[in-house]
Amino acid sequence: MKRQLIGLASTAIPQWIGRRIAGRFVPIFMLHRTVDEQGRPLGEHLRVIRKQLEYLRRHNYRPLRLIDLLQRIDKGEPLPRRSVVFTVDDGFFDQAELLGPLFAEFDIPFTCFVITDFLDRKLWSWDDQLLYALGNSHKSRIDLRLPDESLFSFTPGDFFKPQIRALRQALKSADQTHVYDWLDQLYTAAEVDRPADIPEAYRPMSWEQADGLIRAGHDIAPHTRSHRILSRLKDRDAEQEILQSFERVRQRLPDSVPLFAYPTGRAQDFTRRDRDVVARSPMIGAVSTIPIAVTPPVDRYTLPRYGLPLNIADFIQYLDWVEVTKNRLRQLFH
Repeated sequence: MKRQLIGLASTAIPQWIGRRIAGRFVPIFMLHRTVDEQGRPLGEHLRVIRKQLEYLRRHNYRPLRLIDLLQRIDKGEPLPRRSVVFTVDDGFFDQAELLGPLFAEFDIPFTCFVITDFLDRKLWSWDDQLLYALGNSHKSRIDLRLPDESLFSFTPGDFFKPQIRALRQALKSADQTHVYDWLDQLYTAAEVDRPADIPEAYRPMSWEQADGLIRAGHDIAPHTRSHRILSRLKDRDAEQEILQSFERVRQRLPDSVPLFAYPTGRAQDFTRRDRDVVARSPMIGAVSTIPIAVTPPVDRYTLPRYGLPLNIADFIQYLDWVEVTKNRLRQLFH
């Protein structure tokens, strides 16, 4: 009922009142992969992104680099109207080979946050290994003992995706110190051989490709070393994830930008401790995945982001005043 009231109120508000309520705001969008589990391009996904970029150019929106948005905030300038920022997380090959040229075609920059041990080919993300191991298992039932000693039973079939989400959530909520060691148990239980190297469909972009993105007008910044959830790590481990990833990016890419993205990025996935580690470093801002637009006052170390929607109507709603107004109304009704 509350959602219906919010929806009716937002559609009934005249445009000029909605814009007055919304005030100045900038949506930051987040993208991930554009290929399937076999590494094949998701054609419809890419077509939607193309339509979204075409819409921005046709309607004279102003794409900003994330670093430029922060510099404007530093100067005390009002948030620019009809502006938008794009970010990309993790550092997969398709983000360099497919998204990079697509965005460059429209002269729209993005900031790519890379997992540094991934680009160094020391590991590939634990949550992608869940997909690989369970997706390749031929067992009818898989019983797992999680790092916190709780039990989880997995039955491949119609409920594959919901079960994967549930398992990911369970692992995100547990101590992640040894999550990569725990993957040995996962592969054993699934009766799947653990790959000696990163499978082709999950491979990272190279550091040379990351440098090519910079040369094409995009930005590169750190996204931790191993993509473990910071709030589930001890102080020293969390600090190393943040600072060592920043140093590694700066070492390999001197023209990278001093920004950071929290893994998964929900409010429960990082703490004040982690925010303050970033704030004390040379980095000048960080992004979360809290799904609202950037509006004053701004905490530069917890900037919110929307997941990029996969249809044009929702995308337009996030660009305009409607979504910001809905959030304001939600706060009123809360």
